[in-house]
Amino acid sequence: MKIELTQRNISRDAWESTHRYIRQLAERHLQPHVAAFKTSELRLHVTVEHEKTDYRVAMRLHLPPRKMLVAHASDENIRSALQKAIEELSRQAERHHAHISGRERWKRKQRRRKLRELEARIGKMAAPVDAAEASLAELLPRLESWLRHEMTYLRANGDLLEDYPTLGEVRDEVFLAVKSRWDELEHTEEAVYCAMLQAAGEALAREVANNHSREDELSLEESPPKDAETQAEEMVGEERQEFYQPDEVLHIEDLTPTPESSGQDLTEEERAVSLAYQLMGWMPIRWRQIITLRYRESLTPEQIAQQVFRTDVADIEQTLDRAGQFLVEHLREEGLESHADLEKLLGKRRG
Repeated sequence: MKIELTQRNISRDAWESTHRYIRQLAERHLQPHVAAFKTSELRLHVTVEHEKTDYRVAMRLHLPPRKMLVAHASDENIRSALQKAIEELSRQAERHHAHISGRERWKRKQRRRKLRELEARIGKMAAPVDAAEASLAELLPRLESWLRHEMTYLRANGDLLEDYPTLGEVRDEVFLAVKSRWDELEHTEEAVYCAMLQAAGEALAREVANNHSREDELSLEESPPKDAETQAEEMVGEERQEFYQPDEVLHIEDLTPTPESSGQDLTEEERAVSLAYQLMGWMPIRWRQIITLRYRESLTPEQIAQQVFRTDVADIEQTLDRAGQFLVEHLREEGLESHADLEKLLGKRRG
């Protein structure tokens, strides 16, 4: 956790000792309640102001997905004021973490219910589903690679929660969604994979929209009403366990291919690849998905338009042009224009 300290009407000589004391307080009181988040990326902003006889302290801390914690305190003793503020911030962080965890459990119940509904629909299909399961299973590693890539960006930008949904939860939803539509699909490998990508994109779009929607937020004190199914699950135990395997914590840097150079200095090509992956994090979600489908997944603009996004080819080509220009211009600014072959840059992958 990084601590940014601003002092007003206080001697500059006191800055270092005040900063050190804040860090000690944060490690003792705040750290246990924010450990579930990426603490290396958290910033604690502290302002300390001396007014006549009192010290006034203001603290701000942003927690994923979009929660700003704010605490104020005052005391004639600077250390007492700091401790009051950090303790209040710690209480808020504890409540926020409990709220997020509770919301994730509730959402998982909703997701399991939807999956059961899909399974029921599949059970009523006239055609045998063995062929569907075999075809889909072969494509799951390819789908998981794309999901891991896209979900890492979404989490890094705060568009998805840190622990919800997991890659496995989205994968399972996609598997059942495409399986339920099997009779409607052309049964070639690329057509089935495009259907999986379409379902994955729709699932992620729903989660991003829910995450950003204020209406989706549950109050810290209120729980969603229990329906008969939930009550039955609590009485006799759920068919599916509450426990799940969380995703490995990935950063955007983890997506870039492993450098081939053995030294510490990257080659120009490796720098270009690394920069391109960082720049994709700045793109609109739709731009990034389209450009990675084109160059990372090697789909044609026609496939992306007709089978994934259900739009005009011209729309996809225009997005590819804009996203490509964005990458090339930034590569040029860094003197890497000779490595601006997007197919070569974005076609490289770690896994």
